[in-house]
Amino acid sequence: MNRRSLLASLGLAPASMLAGCSGSCSQGFFGTSMPHDGEITVKRTDTVPEQATIIRFSELSDSEQSILQTGVDDGVVRACLDDNDEQASAMESFSNRMKGEETYLEYKTNHYALGVRMADEVYGSGTAPLSESDVDPCC
Repeated sequence: MNRRSLLASLGLAPASMLAGCSGSCSQGFFGTSMPHDGEITVKRTDTVPEQATIIRFSELSDSEQSILQTGVDDGVVRACLDDNDEQASAMESFSNRMKGEETYLEYKTNHYALGVRMADEVYGSGTAPLSESDVDPCC
């Protein structure tokens, strides 16, 4: 159970809006719910630097493959890290595989530049986070 669920179940819904991410955006006394704090952007590329680290999709765990499949299909995958669910855990695990600015994903016969933002840490190989107006910006 995350902080928001606990506070909401205790009848402290207004306080729960301050406790991190939830399942949807909601307008409350203090504004909307928190923005996503975990994000992986994925962009197909034809050029990969010679010194780049390559992460092979086939070598990822099932949960990491699931989030990266979403990234390949949609260009981005986002999660609320406080939710402590499988998606947040997979994002944390995958972010630990990143080796600085020159890390790329190999999926089938294509290569993808990666951008990772985990809370206030940002790293990647040339992708920029999507504008919040491009996707649902709240947890």
